[in-house]
Amino acid sequence: LGLQAHQAPLWLWEANKAKTFAHEGQVTRLVGYLAETELHMRLSPLRMQMKPGSSNRFDAKKSLVAERSEFDKRWRTPETPLWACGELKEDTFIRAFLDGTLTWQKVREIIGMDRRIEWERVAQKKREVSTT
Repeated sequence: LGLQAHQAPLWLWEANKAKTFAHEGQVTRLVGYLAETELHMRLSPLRMQMKPGSSNRFDAKKSLVAERSEFDKRWRTPETPLWACGELKEDTFIRAFLDGTLTWQKVREIIGMDRRIEWERVAQKKREVSTT
């Protein structure tokens, strides 16, 4: 993602939403939200440019929330093949946690994040071609 070791990956409002899911014990919502946030960070033009602390947080929040909302609509359509359609299984993550193997890399593997990113990049290219 191009972040420095000391640089926060999430904006304050993103971190607060993740903390809410964690405090409420909503494992699948937390994992899904963080995975969608990673997709937003990797695939959306504005979010790739605007890293936490890079601009006024109020201006950034308004722009980034609007952009994320548009991406969320597309990621949650019936054609979306992976976890964005509610295919996350809480038990899978809890088992990995109890086994001591739960890392973000393991989560990415479980949900097929690399496939998802590639699928989104192909879909973006198709949309670009169809609009030209």
